Order: sequence, then structure tokens, then C-alpha cells
Amino acid sequence: MKQQVKSFLRSYMMVIALAIIWIVFAFLTDQVFITPRNISNLFRQMTVTGIIALGMAVCIIAGYFDLSIGSVVGATGALSAVALVRWDLGVVPSIVLALCLGLLIGLFQGVWVAYGKIPAFIVTLGGQLIFRGLVLFLTDSNTIALNDPTFIFIGQGYLSKPLGYVLTILAAIILIGMDLRHRNSRKKYGFDNPPITSAMFRYAFIVIVLGVFIVVMNSYQGIPFPLLIVIALALLFQFLLMKTRTGRYIYAVGGNSQSARLSGINNERTVLGVFVLLCFTGAVSGIVSIARLASAMPSTGTGLELDAIASCVIGSISLSGGKGSIWGAILGALVMTSLTNGMSLMAWDTYVQNIVKGIVLILAVWIDIRNSKQSD
Repeated sequence: MKQQVKSFLRSYMMVIALAIIWIVFAFLTDQVFITPRNISNLFRQMTVTGIIALGMAVCIIAGYFDLSIGSVVGATGALSAVALVRWDLGVVPSIVLALCLGLLIGLFQGVWVAYGKIPAFIVTLGGQLIFRGLVLFLTDSNTIALNDPTFIFIGQGYLSKPLGYVLTILAAIILIGMDLRHRNSRKKYGFDNPPITSAMFRYAFIVIVLGVFIVVMNSYQGIPFPLLIVIALALLFQFLLMKTRTGRYIYAVGGNSQSARLSGINNERTVLGVFVLLCFTGAVSGIVSIARLASAMPSTGTGLELDAIASCVIGSISLSGGKGSIWGAILGALVMTSLTNGMSLMAWDTYVQNIVKGIVLILAVWIDIRNSKQSD
């Protein structure tokens, strides 16, 4: 039983840490933090950082990082706003243009890093300046207001409450089914499985968390639509990393690029794909960001690259590459957003918030280094 408790704590440490943060802020804000309205707003706020944290997670697992992703968010969001408002192209063409720009930016930076052998730090730092300049050019350094209800729904809409219940039940069935399939697969090939009591404990935890989540969400207006985008992308990225050859290549390149090359992996193509994937998530985040605010501003995306990197580190994705999970990045983004949301409710000054988040980031990196040394 003691071993089962330790295994549970190891697996759900980030969830427990998040729960502690919520309890502390609930106490400090006289329960305002945990009201259904604020929890709903918190999840909607998390989506912008969460989406790019997914791409950044893949990038860091491959052994790289991107300092330009905040500017990519701003540039793609600005292009979609210009296409929608000034060029009057409609919602779908505006979104497609933004996604294409994100893919092109990823291709541009990936070629320099993978084939030009220029350090990612230099390429993406230059990209940060280039694409921030593109934001200012597209917006004329002015705010572009959006008024298309369909486009705004992407960032501000909610799912109907009955649909929310249905999707939550399906999510519980899928998560438990995937775990049972994994246990059967291990049994089939002669590997040991954790005790069934441990699995039942985990399934009960999943059902309780999802149940509380949907009750709270439906107590306000339902599940925010942008959160559905995050979940869909997270499932897609999880499948990519865990179930495809490309995912194995990404982990191999991040773990030891020389060994990966000697084993026949095309490192350059893998790295190029990683940057294209990351900037695609930047474009999706840009669309969601301006839809949530119903406007594209010259400052859109500023500083998001640091939040994305911090989310990944807090989510136990190793900066040395080769280790980490998609769900860790999502939890890390939720931790970062919870800190920001809670401190804002307490009316803490911006400089205090930055100091706190900086300390949290340093502690997360220290824990990552310590864990790496222990594993060695």
C-alpha cells in the first residue's frame, strides 16, 4: 500500500501542486478564486499559453527551444485580423492565411537551424525581432477591433451544457479504456503491471476530477470552446509522440543526437518538422488570442515565449531534451495561469507577479537539474 501511495504521488505530483495553489488562492481571495466564473475564465486564459506550450514541449524534447514564438503569435493573429477586417476575406480564409504564415515561419526558422547549423537561440532571437516588426507593419501600430461573431466564438464561445456532459463522459471512457489497453498489451508481452487496486484508484481519481470539472464548468456557462481546441491538439500531439515513428525520432534526437544519426535517423528533417509544428501551434494560439480579446494589438503575444518555456519546465519536461510529456506541458501552463490569475485577483502589482513567476521558474529548473543528477 505504501508503494502504491508513492507511485500515485509521483504520477500526480503536478496535479497535487496545482490543487495546493488553488487552495491557497481560495483562502487568500475569500473563495473568489474558486468560483465557477473565475475557474472558467482561468481555463480560457490558459488556452493561449497552453497551445504554444504543446509545440514548445515537442521542441524542448527534441533538444531545442524557440524565443520567437510570442512574436509568431502576434504576427499570425495580426494577419488573420487584417484579412478579416481590412481585406474582408471571411473567417475561413483568414484562419487559413494565419495557419499558412505559421507554417512558413516554422519552415524558415527550421531550415536555418537544421540545415544551416545556426544555433536555435540566434535564429529564434532574430525571428523574434523580425516577426514583431511584421506585427507592427500589419497593424500599423494600432489596435484592430474584430466584430465577426463566428470568429470571436473561437476565443469566447462555450459548448452547450448537455454537450459538455457527453464529452466529459466520453473523455473518462477513453482515458480508462486507453489505460486498460496498455495493461493488456503489457500482459500480452510478459511485462509486469501495477496492482489492479492501484489502477482502480487511478480510475476513480480520473472520474472524480472530470466530474468536478464538468459540474463547475456547467455551473457558469459551460466548457469554453478554446479549451476544446487545447484538448484536441494535446491528444493529437500525444498520439504523435507516443504512437508514431516521428515521435520516437523526436525523443531520440533530443536524448542523443549523435546516436540518433548513427541509428539512421534523419536529424535535420526531424528538427525541421519540430519547428514547423511549433510555429503551427503559434498560429493557432494567435487566432485564439485575438478572438478571445476581440482585437489584434501590436503587443499581442509579447512575452508568451517565456510563459511557454516556463510551462514546459514546470511540467517536468527536461531542458536537456529527450524527456517529458504533453500533459506535463498542459499542467505547467495551468500552473502558470493560476499564479497569474490568483495574483491579479489579489491586485498584486505587475512587478511582484513577475518576481513570483521568475522564482517559480528558477525552482522548477533547479528541480529538473536535481532529478537529472539523481537519475544519472
